[in-house]
Amino acid sequence: PGFRRGLVWSTLAVVAAAFLAFRSPTSGSDPEAEALWTDDAPGAFARAKADGLPMVIDFYADWCGPCKQMERTTLRDRAVMAELAKFVAIKVNVDHRPELAERYGVRAIPTTVVADPSGKVIDQGVGMLDARAYLALLATARGEPSP
Repeated sequence: PGFRRGLVWSTLAVVAAAFLAFRSPTSGSDPEAEALWTDDAPGAFARAKADGLPMVIDFYADWCGPCKQMERTTLRDRAVMAELAKFVAIKVNVDHRPELAERYGVRAIPTTVVADPSGKVIDQGVGMLDARAYLALLATARGEPSP
């Protein structure tokens, strides 16, 4: 009985750790950062077009380590969050929406695509971007000098 109980608790601990390690990168403890993003791509595309706003499309996967790192650091940076508020920000899980990844030519993740209100690519960044590189990408896409 003692061995089985220990085995059950060990198994539960491994399952819980795996769940926490592989949860969505939008899961987290910063509601302000999470509120900037949507995973409703069709709705976001319609909103961008209607409001004339450019889009930031973050392509990621739940299993992607650099995606998680970027979520914990770059996308929680206050300056990045302030700039993202000027865009329609969309999160696209490549495992759930492979057609969007293909449409935007995503070959590696994380990939950040900046598109105009019609969906045409303005610029993109591939790989883990720190806050400075991310802000430069957003500034370039808005036609502003890099910070």
